[in-house]
Amino acid sequence: MEIDEPDQTQAHIAYAFRLLRNADEVAELRMPGTKKGHVGGYFNNYEALLDAVEAHNGVANVLVTLNPVNPALLARANNKAIPRLKPTVSDADILQRNWLLVNINPVRPAGISSTDEEQEAALAMASQISDDLTETGWPEPVVADSGNGAHLLYYIDLPNNDQSTTLIKEVLAVLDQRYSSEMVRIDTTAFRAAQFVRLYGTVAITGDETEDRPHRVSQILQCPAEIQAVAHKLLTELAANSYEEAEQAADAKPADEETQADILLRLADEATYFKDEIDEAYAAVTVDNHTELWKLKSKSFGLWLTKRYFEETRKAPGTDAMRQARSVMEMKALFEGEQRKLHLRVAEFGGAMYYDLADKDWRAVKILPHQCELLTRPPVLFFRNKNSKAQVEPDFDGDVRLLLNHVRVKGNHNQLLYLVYLISCFVPGIPHPVMVLCGEKGAAKTTAMRMSRAIVDPAMRDVLIMPNSMQDLALTIANNYMPCFDNMGGLSSDKSDLLCTASTGGSFSKRMLFTDDDETILSFLRCLGMNGINIAVTKPDLLDRSIIFELERIGEEERKEEKRVWGEFTEDKPAIVGGALTVLSKAMAIYPTLELEKLGRMADFTRWGYAIAEAVGYGGDAFLEAYWSNQHRANDEVITSHPVASAIVALMKATDAWKGSVDELLGVLEAVAEQERIDTHVSVWPKAAHILSRRLNEIKSNLKQTGIVFDKRSSGEAKIITITKE
Repeated sequence: MEIDEPDQTQAHIAYAFRLLRNADEVAELRMPGTKKGHVGGYFNNYEALLDAVEAHNGVANVLVTLNPVNPALLARANNKAIPRLKPTVSDADILQRNWLLVNINPVRPAGISSTDEEQEAALAMASQISDDLTETGWPEPVVADSGNGAHLLYYIDLPNNDQSTTLIKEVLAVLDQRYSSEMVRIDTTAFRAAQFVRLYGTVAITGDETEDRPHRVSQILQCPAEIQAVAHKLLTELAANSYEEAEQAADAKPADEETQADILLRLADEATYFKDEIDEAYAAVTVDNHTELWKLKSKSFGLWLTKRYFEETRKAPGTDAMRQARSVMEMKALFEGEQRKLHLRVAEFGGAMYYDLADKDWRAVKILPHQCELLTRPPVLFFRNKNSKAQVEPDFDGDVRLLLNHVRVKGNHNQLLYLVYLISCFVPGIPHPVMVLCGEKGAAKTTAMRMSRAIVDPAMRDVLIMPNSMQDLALTIANNYMPCFDNMGGLSSDKSDLLCTASTGGSFSKRMLFTDDDETILSFLRCLGMNGINIAVTKPDLLDRSIIFELERIGEEERKEEKRVWGEFTEDKPAIVGGALTVLSKAMAIYPTLELEKLGRMADFTRWGYAIAEAVGYGGDAFLEAYWSNQHRANDEVITSHPVASAIVALMKATDAWKGSVDELLGVLEAVAEQERIDTHVSVWPKAAHILSRRLNEIKSNLKQTGIVFDKRSSGEAKIITITKE
């Protein structure tokens, strides 16, 4: 059994506790089987709950009520856990039913944990149930690994009464009838209002831990961006199916008659099945003289299949038939189909660049030197997701500089740099700097970022909140060509590293959602954006890859209504987008002729930026001057925000050289920090010499830009460091 670091575990527990209940709702915490017997209490404060859980996680099972409890019960044990808590919560103590729990358990002897194979089967069934229900109109569920099986949690918002209990019983009975097998069963007893579930983030302890039956940490695997309630009509329709499906099962078709699944497979033969680079199954379907691309598990493909079946039979296909047919199609895609490269928003092929408009006709812009044209059948495959939004039809005679009427970047040099950066975002396959928008309150930072994204990568949710987990951040980056994060504060080291990877190109490995041992590799090369009152980017590696744009504050006399602001922008948008693409086509002719003496860390961007600035008419040298100036500002931010760098700069103000051991340097820097009032209580301040060595390596290039260099050499058991001014 592996348990995460304490801070990660506690963060997941707190996340789960807050996710499943509204603020101030009360839950009963129950920890049976401890040395003090049944320990429990009532909580509406997650910090107090974390304290209560900490001593028992990994020793006893930690359970919590799924639905909100009468707050009067706080008087039994108010935000604390006590031994032998009695009485405990009953169905009558539940205020309302917030959640429907679909508890999916592997079939195994009682009192033991599941094997990896059994766990995989439960998670796979959860995937199938979720996909099938989503196709019928159900919202996406919260998906969790219970430690010994899988949970699907649907928000239902029902009163706690007999009618709701009966309805949930019938829903679980239908799911049991449809999906339970010899290996995995749906728990039909999970209908109580006072239902307990494992507190996600804690360890599932069932029997003794063995090599093939380990104790696992429960966890939330997937949560929709917006949790929506299941419509009461959908619940009652599913419950009513229990009787209809029993009759259909008894009325079997003759063996020689074409089944619904057979009909679906025959009708779907017109599609082309293939897989992408991470073995995701797709279908390419011709619709109205153009080709559309759908994941086989997507709602769009399911609706297309339903449409084709209805056109043939004038009837609706059954859920089982759809599942069987799509399983065969997935097999064809994975084992018989070609592997094809898919592109998000931009692509390069045969010496041309392509920009996906993501409109209903699946058109793309082909960009060649001095030429842009619209195509209805581009030679590359673009994929889209739920957040993709159509781009306006570009006006290739437009002027990209109109954008500066709407996004108020401070300073002429930075205005040039901003336009060059945005046009460079249409260039596929190169690393792109991170766009950092900052400015005081009233500088319209969010609006500026939304407009920037609208030019390059329109989206249904154009600005995003930084996710809590690394996995969610990786998925967000993978699903957006230009992910833009709003109102940023600080960034953890891990998230900063992942943003660096996304900016320059790389991959992120994650366990596939419904398996234990398979991994999926998320590869991405993205144009990232973020904003904040202060500069949220402080880690040297990420700042080196960033361009900082300060926005002008909009005066009271210049303020406009939101509707007017966006109306004027929308009017100019075709000219801005078309103008940007036309500039890029001109830059494509200039780019091969360039021989630059100096390239920045983002070498491809530097060269393309020079070509774009020439094509706009500003001149490549003006771009380089603006870019180097911006990079110097970013370096100043590194020095200011990094306590070790600040201390070394302060130390070297009084001397031209310093020499000593790393241990001695740490002592000197601590004294300098105290004198200069540099905060040494932050996590990046080194507590030991070997950590100081690591910090020095992080800021070596940044110190060099300020004229400070250092050299480390071994001398016996000590490392001697020499710091000098150039």
